[in-house]
Amino acid sequence: TEPGLVFSERQFKAIVDAVHARGLMAETHSTTPEGMYIALVSGIDLIQHPEVGGVPITNEVLKLLSEKRPFCSIHGNNHAGRGYQMALARAGANRTGGASAASAASNGPTELRSWPKPAMTEKMIEDSIRTTNSRVMRANAEQIVKTSCPITTATDNQVAQAIEFSRDPNQWGMRQPGVGTLAAIEALVEFGMTPSQAIVAGTRTGAQ
Repeated sequence: TEPGLVFSERQFKAIVDAVHARGLMAETHSTTPEGMYIALVSGIDLIQHPEVGGVPITNEVLKLLSEKRPFCSIHGNNHAGRGYQMALARAGANRTGGASAASAASNGPTELRSWPKPAMTEKMIEDSIRTTNSRVMRANAEQIVKTSCPITTATDNQVAQAIEFSRDPNQWGMRQPGVGTLAAIEALVEFGMTPSQAIVAGTRTGAQ
């Protein structure tokens, strides 16, 4: 379901039914409200980061999450804790047209060479909206943890790039392996879960 509507509802249900016929769980990577709706009515078993839609989640989708109860893997390490504070600092710097040394440093790695920037594609524009809309994603996550769907963590952890080519070896900040997972679990508490619920989400529910 990324970046737009890749499948119709009929096509999506055919895929889910085929996966279920093999006794497997059907998962989706959802980034649009309508795409998540299609996944839910088609019987999806797990949704990766249902809060990342770029727009406020609808009551209709929240109701379906409680009724269908798919696993909801929330990618909270970038819109909670230090990652969220860094995003707010970047947003403030962008609004004022300047940036402090601290917020500039958190904006990504120092480039050793200036490369030409390609023209923005539709997908690049959509990605930009999502990555700069931390407040919406955080608010969506707060709504999702109130539903009946079992919560797990989705981190997008990665090593980023070879450290010998950058002054900042981890350009993705809170997605560093290990630390990113802990940040994602801690984020669930910021979103409204109790510490015990967050630990269960990151362990038993994740294993399920």
